[in-house]
Amino acid sequence: MGVGYFDRPDNKGAKAGNLNNALAKTTFPYVVTLDADMIVRSDFLLKTIPYFVDAEKRNALLPPEEQSPLGLLQSPQCFYDPDVFQHNLYCERRAPNEQDFFYRTIEVTKTATNSVIYGGSNTVIARKALEAVGGFYTESITEDFATGMNIEAAGFVSLGIPEPLASGRTPDTFKEHIKQRNRWGRGVISTARQLKLIRRKGLSLSQKLSYISSVVYWYSPIKNLIYMMSPLMYAVFLIPVFRCTWLELLIYWLPMYILQDLCLRVVSGNAVSTKWSGIYETTVMPYMLIPILKESLGITMTAFKVTDKSGKVSKRTADLKTMYPFIILIGLSIIGIIRMLLMIEGINSLGLLIILFWLFRNLYFLFMGIFLVDGRDSDEEPVHVYYAEPVVLELNSGEPPLEGVTTHLTEHSVSVFLDTEEPLKIGEHVKLTVETLDYKAEMKAAVIGVKKSSSGTYRVYTLEILDFGEDRMEYFEILYDRIPTLPQNLNKDWGLFLQFWNNIASRVSMIK
Repeated sequence: MGVGYFDRPDNKGAKAGNLNNALAKTTFPYVVTLDADMIVRSDFLLKTIPYFVDAEKRNALLPPEEQSPLGLLQSPQCFYDPDVFQHNLYCERRAPNEQDFFYRTIEVTKTATNSVIYGGSNTVIARKALEAVGGFYTESITEDFATGMNIEAAGFVSLGIPEPLASGRTPDTFKEHIKQRNRWGRGVISTARQLKLIRRKGLSLSQKLSYISSVVYWYSPIKNLIYMMSPLMYAVFLIPVFRCTWLELLIYWLPMYILQDLCLRVVSGNAVSTKWSGIYETTVMPYMLIPILKESLGITMTAFKVTDKSGKVSKRTADLKTMYPFIILIGLSIIGIIRMLLMIEGINSLGLLIILFWLFRNLYFLFMGIFLVDGRDSDEEPVHVYYAEPVVLELNSGEPPLEGVTTHLTEHSVSVFLDTEEPLKIGEHVKLTVETLDYKAEMKAAVIGVKKSSSGTYRVYTLEILDFGEDRMEYFEILYDRIPTLPQNLNKDWGLFLQFWNNIASRVSMIK
């Protein structure tokens, strides 16, 4: 495809060393860093480079001491395939990717304090900014986090934008997800220690506070362990964690609990709720707790472990070892619930009802952990596009062409909605033309499935692509040169019971 690459005789500095090696052999004023699985939209540079050009023009009108050179622009990391939460919990059509809240809300907000975190991919960096800090930082497994901090400390401006301009793959399994998060969390804590964040020269107080909040976030497993164990300590072992009346608890806790969910939904644009935040944090807590504590004690993770995104077909397998923490906590929760139910005696037991609420809430998150580890079979298709694109079907019989719209596209098939009363037959061959504003692909296809409407008039036909002809790349551009069509916010955010039942029913239906 005409893409050049550099190799080198050793691996000194790992990924950051590779980037510095390439930096020394090139001269262009801007550098784009991308993960290998990322695919950029065709207008990526048109949507990013103008920010740098505009900054240079504005700075040219100012004296040197008032100039604010743009050093780094971070666009969201977006994904074509569902993450492990969307996929394993059967929520790929109802919940956004777990990282969306960070990249589309938090990162953009950090622009205000000039503390945008360099995420390593989908990023444009000014070469002069990299040269000012001596290149990419090589002493950390999260070289991106460290390099971004160095650039901002050197006086350059960082910018986070909300529009997704490149998309890729997510970790295929829960274990790979945990491995990735362990690397990020330990790398951030280690980097903050190495670069002496609190005493770091060049960073303002607001920048330091912003970066400190990024470090503190990775200690959330401790918080979630407390949330999990506090009601269990009393319900199972009758050891009170704190003493108060039920009225005091309602006054101080209930408004906070309600407003927390409301504020989280409003600030995130309904991309996350306390329910989903609880699922995310509770399910990773047993596997993040020890690594984070080890890193805090100076037991540093030095090897860079690449996340597997090979996209291989994943078959659902029972991983009891990974389930053990959830199974143990579920057992304790059930014991606690039974004991609290036996202790309830009229109006004086409202405090016990509040404890029961927390036990049931935590029990729900623990079962979501079981479902998450249990997994779900995956298909071979790397991308599913749910979008209406105009199509034309030309029949071999010589009948007039049929016009319709797509409902679902993959690399090997297209589902087409038609309102014709003349049905196509299974096995019938057609010439399929899909056309967008930018691309047009003509392919040979065969009907392999028909789904009728309740009235029987409208039908959705599934067509298997038999021959791309010369338009294979055109069709792939139709698939990939877009923002992925997975949910961008919570869509029909089911209640706890329906979400639980959906997972049970989906798993039972898959038993053969």
